[in-house]
Amino acid sequence: MIQKSPKVANVDIKLIPLSRECAYSFISCPLNTHPRRFSGINRLTRNFQQALPVIDDAIRVTDEEAVSMSRYLVKHDGLFLGSSSACNLVAAVKVAKTLAPLTGKRVVTILCDSGSRHYSKFWNDEYLKEAGIKIDLSIIDRLVSRA
Repeated sequence: MIQKSPKVANVDIKLIPLSRECAYSFISCPLNTHPRRFSGINRLTRNFQQALPVIDDAIRVTDEEAVSMSRYLVKHDGLFLGSSSACNLVAAVKVAKTLAPLTGKRVVTILCDSGSRHYSKFWNDEYLKEAGIKIDLSIIDRLVSRA
């Protein structure tokens, strides 16, 4: 299991999964009443249950943050990513902002999906508008700012 191996190599490694706004939380956040919009499953998988003892925290990511991150990355970096990758990056930035600068600490994430399988919802601006999900790049501008 990938969650166990980093801790074996270095006990100082922190494992911090994300909790999507539209799915049940991974650890202790209350259940969310929003309908599931993109992906995620509303249960803890066996793999995840086995990882609970080594997980240190969880980061909540909203639909607006994920969608805005995906658009930000296309505009600024030319990366066409799916909802899971966008969520992972939002969580990684949130974790990075909690670290003291110049400490030599690193945040690692996985870009696990492309946008090519997300045209009908995640990359469909009409669908997002109907679902009440805003695309607002200023969310990410504020998130990545050093202030």
